[in-house]
Amino acid sequence: MPKQHTPDEEAKIKLAKDTEDPNVLLELSKNEREECILSAVAANPKTPTEALEQLVNGGYIISQDLQSIANHHNVTVKLLDKLSYVDDIFVRNCVASSPKASDATLERLSRDSAAIVRECVAKNPDCPGGILDNLAQDKDINVRINIAKNPSTMRSALKNMAENDKNAVVRNFALKSLNIKKD
Repeated sequence: MPKQHTPDEEAKIKLAKDTEDPNVLLELSKNEREECILSAVAANPKTPTEALEQLVNGGYIISQDLQSIANHHNVTVKLLDKLSYVDDIFVRNCVASSPKASDATLERLSRDSAAIVRECVAKNPDCPGGILDNLAQDKDINVRINIAKNPSTMRSALKNMAENDKNAVVRNFALKSLNIKKD
C-alpha cells in the first residue's frame, strides 16, 4: 500500500514539482530526506546542477531518481562519470546514452559486464569512433547490430563487419550503413 503523505510532505512535493526557483530546489535537496520530495526535485527541469550533485551525494534517492538525474539537461560530465559507477544497469544505461558522457566514461562502459549497457554505448551517436571500433568485435550480437547502425561508426569498421562478422544480420546492417555512407 502506498505511503500516506502528511500535509506538509504533500506541500513540499508540490513545491518541488512546480517551482521554477533554483534556490528553492537547492534548499530542498540539501535539507529534505523524504524520498518522494527528493524525487520531485530530481524530476524538476529547473533543478540546478548543484542540487543534482547534492541529491546524488546525499544517498537518499532511489534508482529511478538517479536515472532522472542522468537524463537531466543540467547534469555535468563529472556527475555522469560518478553515476557510471552505480551498481544499477538502468542508471548506467542512461549514462551510456547521454550526449554529455565523456569519452573516458563511454570507454569504461563499453567494457561493462552487462550487454545492455554496452548496447547503449553502441547506440550513442556521440560515441567516439575508436570506442565503436572496439565494440564492433563484441560477443553480443545486439551490440554489434547497434554498432553497424550507428552513424558515427567508421567506414573501416563497417567494412570489416560487412565482410567478416559471423552473423548474417550484423553483416547486412553493416552493408546497409556502408551503402548509406557511400551516397
